[in-house]
Amino acid sequence: MPTPAAQPTPTLAGVALSSPLPPPTLLPTSTPAATVLPTITAPPEPTGEFAFTLLSQERACDQEEAGQIEVVTVDAFSEEVPGTAVLVRWENGEDRFYTGFKPEQGVGYGDFAMMPELSYTVVLADGSPEVSGLRVGKMCRRP
Repeated sequence: MPTPAAQPTPTLAGVALSSPLPPPTLLPTSTPAATVLPTITAPPEPTGEFAFTLLSQERACDQEEAGQIEVVTVDAFSEEVPGTAVLVRWENGEDRFYTGFKPEQGVGYGDFAMMPELSYTVVLADGSPEVSGLRVGKMCRRP
């Protein structure tokens, strides 16, 4: 019997066959964390300037009312500033009031009723310079 002739096996020419590779696995490496040290900064040097300064002071007497300390706070543009804390001190006492509670007088306006025979010191709560020696004068007392 005749032997079958060998048949060539078809091959794909020019095509490279490969099995897909898995994506590379990234392994985390530990790097030493930077040490955070607190930064110590000196407090700002005082400039000698205050947020508020006294622009004017005048004696105002109204025979219908007891003496009052009246304060109007304004900013650098002469706009009234509400909510400014004003500290009033006298011998054996002190009190605080805020500007802006009587908007009909102006949003920067605040007042404090004085008692005769006491001397008052006024300072804005931001540490501005004090105004002292405020008293109800003889001509401002009720008859």
